[in-house]
Amino acid sequence: MTSAANGATTGVHRRFETGPLADGEMPRWVDALVALTIGGAAEEPTDPEYVRTTVQDRVAAEGGCRAATLVHEAARPVVSARLVECRHPLTLRTDLRIEDLAAFTGPLPPSDVVAVMSRLLDALPGSWPVRAELPVRGPAAAWAASLAGAGFVPEVLTVRRATADVPPAGGCRVRPATPADAPFVQDCLARAIHNGLAGEPPAVDVDEWARRRFADPFHSGATCIIAERRGRRLGHVYATVGPDRYRRIRLANIHDVYVVPEAKRQGVAHALTAALADHLSRSGVPMMEGEVIMRGDPQQALRAGLAAVGWREDRIRWVRPAPL
Repeated sequence: MTSAANGATTGVHRRFETGPLADGEMPRWVDALVALTIGGAAEEPTDPEYVRTTVQDRVAAEGGCRAATLVHEAARPVVSARLVECRHPLTLRTDLRIEDLAAFTGPLPPSDVVAVMSRLLDALPGSWPVRAELPVRGPAAAWAASLAGAGFVPEVLTVRRATADVPPAGGCRVRPATPADAPFVQDCLARAIHNGLAGEPPAVDVDEWARRRFADPFHSGATCIIAERRGRRLGHVYATVGPDRYRRIRLANIHDVYVVPEAKRQGVAHALTAALADHLSRSGVPMMEGEVIMRGDPQQALRAGLAAVGWREDRIRWVRPAPL
């Protein structure tokens, strides 16, 4: 999905074009992606060799240079990315993902970022939504203003924290989920999926899809904790464990924290998160992360609230909606 693009004029006349990434340029692309990943970790410890291995494996698995688009200036590589066509499993609508976006030359001047992004967007059909996920910190931070200027808005924020530093919380009873909780857990997960659609109509039965997707919600890689009061379920937290992006540790991905409407603002979500962190820490899982939908909330207040209770921002997924 590459195309030639005409030049762009910034403060100084610059001509950027798009084309295929040559095999000989792939090592520099990998170097740039490694620097982008490590730079996004901020003060969190990283294992550079581990990051390089995971980046190389991911790029190779996704087709290497054959799947990449290069933005260049007079044959000088500037930025490369993969432009991936995706179909949403619930809406069945097509969108496009800008993945593995990285600059070969280090941080770019703002005018260059705007021009380079316009070249990438010129290579995409204008009728589909476009998404791009980038670290909040490090070399990727310069892209945020350019994405906003190109019509992108923050869609999902990924936050992280160590499992050992979550203080315990009371206010309700928390316990591991049992098979008898499966219908409640599946219902919570379906509600979370409905919320994630943000009003976009699904093309499939979401409840049935969730039941199939989470037919066995208590498999060996999953952790589910129930909150209850006087025998009534108030909510759950559901997570699975996998590899981390920064170092050789296990990471818990929190897929859902759901609290029934009548129990909101009573500390239930914090009690669930604290119980999950305690279980993970005792199980040798030192880090957890989750996603927060940013649509419909005052973003600054939301982000400040998360930071105040110990969550660190890691990545943001941006979306440019399809034209009406």
